[in-house]
Amino acid sequence: MSLPTRTKQLSFWQQALVMVVGVLVLIGLQIGELDQIFRDRVFWTLQPGYQLAQAINNWFVKTQSVWTIYKEGGSRLVYLEKQNLQLRQQIVNQEVLRQENEQLRQQLGLEPSGNYQVKHLYGFDQNWFINGGTNHNVLPGDIITADGILVGLVTESGGRASRLKTIVDQDWQIPVKIQPLGVWGLFSNAKGYSEVLYVSKTTELQVGQTVVTAGDEDLPPNIAIGTIGQLEVNNDGTTWRVIIDPLVKINEINYVEVRPGQLNR
Repeated sequence: MSLPTRTKQLSFWQQALVMVVGVLVLIGLQIGELDQIFRDRVFWTLQPGYQLAQAINNWFVKTQSVWTIYKEGGSRLVYLEKQNLQLRQQIVNQEVLRQENEQLRQQLGLEPSGNYQVKHLYGFDQNWFINGGTNHNVLPGDIITADGILVGLVTESGGRASRLKTIVDQDWQIPVKIQPLGVWGLFSNAKGYSEVLYVSKTTELQVGQTVVTAGDEDLPPNIAIGTIGQLEVNNDGTTWRVIIDPLVKINEINYVEVRPGQLNR
């Protein structure tokens, strides 16, 4: 029995469809190859431009960083210039104060401040040091002052640091005078506070009078120490109990002057 004619026509269309699909597949494959070739060509064509764009972007980022640093540096420079100006003004002010201090010292009959080194003071209680020693020409016997006011003496000198005895040491007694009377006494801190011993009650002392060094083998005369803060009569009834207010508080100062001692001048 022969197949129907329609079946033959369908077989023909099926065959035609298969052929069309095959042609499309071939065309698709060819287009794929062309697409890959095109993409490769586009990549190699645009790659130099891409690299250039990337280089430009990197340059821009670096330039922006440099500009940021420049701006920050400019601000820092302005700040440092202001600080420098302030320091210059402080130096001028200090020079004015120094001249006024010298004039005042002259009026009070005190020793001129003279030449000195400035060193850092550190320590506690009765243990005090400065950051200068024999390497800085700081020697035992050198005088330690703060704004010309007595702080102490160098007792031991190492290469880079020195030990001091100070006006708060309980075993150091200093010959002094009470100005303007010129009355002699002995400065002491043996009881934990500053006082002048052996001053006759017949002396007309007043609160506020100045106490200065009298001069001995350790200290020259007329270095200020303090002022009379309180007066009382001792139990013996013949001498004053003279309480002194030191002009400097050692635990409140950071820097001191080192002046050549009596034996080192």
